[in-house]
Amino acid sequence: MNIEVKFGEININGKKYFDDIIIRSNLAVEKRPKERSSSLRSKYGHTPLTWDEIKEVIEEDKPEFLVIGTGFLGAMPVLGIIEQAEKMGVKVLAEKTGTAVDEFIKLINEGRKVVGVFHLTC
Repeated sequence: MNIEVKFGEININGKKYFDDIIIRSNLAVEKRPKERSSSLRSKYGHTPLTWDEIKEVIEEDKPEFLVIGTGFLGAMPVLGIIEQAEKMGVKVLAEKTGTAVDEFIKLINEGRKVVGVFHLTC
């Protein structure tokens, strides 16, 4: 899997995306359902990533790892996800998006079952 990221854009195997995305364990790419957390935007200054957005993906995919890209500056808040995922036996890595993509690719190349969520701006 070839992934390149720059501010506001992620290129996966030659296809460009301009919205935050989720990469499921079968490597299918979905738009992040930010509307589930948008009511919290005014409180945090950014739309945080919440368990409500990824609960179904984690329950369906049952990954070993959840890799979260928190933006290029690491500004996206991550609320309640680490605790909930760890209760389900999922290890969580939350890093700035560039580092998170590198970790995601490394885990995929190791044959691990991984879900990735990547914020493309701040």
